Amino acid sequence: MNTAKIAFVGGGKRMLSCAEALSRHGLECALFGFDEISDKTSCTRCASLYDCYINSSAIILPLPLSRDGMTLGGTNARILLCDIFGKAPVGVPIFAGNVSDKARAVAEESGREIYDYFDSEALTEKNAYATAEGAIYLAMQNSERTVFSSKCLVAGYGRIGTYTARLLKCLGADVTVMARREISRVKASLDGHKTVSSEELCGCIRSFDLVFNTVPENIFGEKEISKMSSHQRYIELASPPYGLDKRLCEKYNVEIVDGSALPSRYCPESAGEFIAQELFRELERSGVI
Repeated sequence: MNTAKIAFVGGGKRMLSCAEALSRHGLECALFGFDEISDKTSCTRCASLYDCYINSSAIILPLPLSRDGMTLGGTNARILLCDIFGKAPVGVPIFAGNVSDKARAVAEESGREIYDYFDSEALTEKNAYATAEGAIYLAMQNSERTVFSSKCLVAGYGRIGTYTARLLKCLGADVTVMARREISRVKASLDGHKTVSSEELCGCIRSFDLVFNTVPENIFGEKEISKMSSHQRYIELASPPYGLDKRLCEKYNVEIVDGSALPSRYCPESAGEFIAQELFRELERSGVI
């Protein structure tokens, strides 16, 4: 039986699921900074950051740690990173996900070091698959067509693009991959998908029923956006600055389906368990448990 106390500060349903998963391993998990906590939770609710930190063996922060580099992500409460790090017990390891350089600098100013659990290749792959699965779910919710036989464009062929194209193909969609790099188009072709380059987008964009973007760059310019039709559904899976300029979408009446933070929105229980699996290994490596 593990006796370590793990302090969870901030996060939504995904991080609650993570805490519950670790508690099932016998760890005592304390919660602070959560907007909603189920009455059935096996974790301890704390009234203050101080109470959460008391006798803690490790501190777990959300994924992503922060949107602005100054305040904690995953909560409606405004909790400053400088308070989280400044009040953390000295020597207690701090784990967070997708830590920006700005947020890391705040930790270093407080003399604290952060371990980024999202650096794990295994967790990144699972998160990408969950995002792709959620993207298909969004497509089904926002289209009056079946995915089967739909003409689908997947922009980008990284982890998320690869899994999205694979799942679409399994559902019987007609899949085309747009990739700027030739090697990515070769990989997509070898996986059985049609391919186009970014230069070819303008001539074919109107033919697709569903467009999934995974590229965090404005690859869809005004020429492409102006040719999009009202029957299309554009699903944005990338982070800022996104695949297109949203002001242009308003100009040409192009509807954008928000695919941000899909693992935490679509499958928070599984997404939290994925993080817990990685954290359990990290806690063992660091000697916390």
